[in-house]
Amino acid sequence: METEIRVGDPLFGTGLVSVAFWQDGIDRLGPAFCSSLKGEFPSSGYVASSFESGYLYRISWDRLLVQSSSEDTLYQRVRAALPDDQAAVSDLSHARQVISLSGPDTPIVLSRCLPVDCRNSALPMGHFVQTYLQDAVVLLHRVSAQEYRMMVPTSFADAISARLQKII
Repeated sequence: METEIRVGDPLFGTGLVSVAFWQDGIDRLGPAFCSSLKGEFPSSGYVASSFESGYLYRISWDRLLVQSSSEDTLYQRVRAALPDDQAAVSDLSHARQVISLSGPDTPIVLSRCLPVDCRNSALPMGHFVQTYLQDAVVLLHRVSAQEYRMMVPTSFADAISARLQKII
């Protein structure tokens, strides 16, 4: 199969921050917060929104994930942009690893290990889905026609990478 796998892609994932808003805080503060990062508020739970150095993911009704590809001060920047009494901010940079998959056969490879339809009609470019792979919750983001990025717990990265390699 024609698919390339890169684990711990150094060009992506230098910062990952979770923001949990209190009560209706995401609706009140989310758009202004995303604007402060020069990005758009991801109103849907399936479409990633890009900002100046990464992506914003709305992973639940009250939670955002902010991933940066070039900023090692992401946590401080996010923390400074939100009032302490309106949101909890957690640095997840060391808790997740990125596995990048690219090539024309990538949807076929993914269909053999995920309970998700990864074809273009079901997961168009810019969309993401959260699912399970080997008992781990993963976030799969389709970033281009032939490239997917999967955020996996660091402790599962080697096992998931090995499973993907076996499929190829």
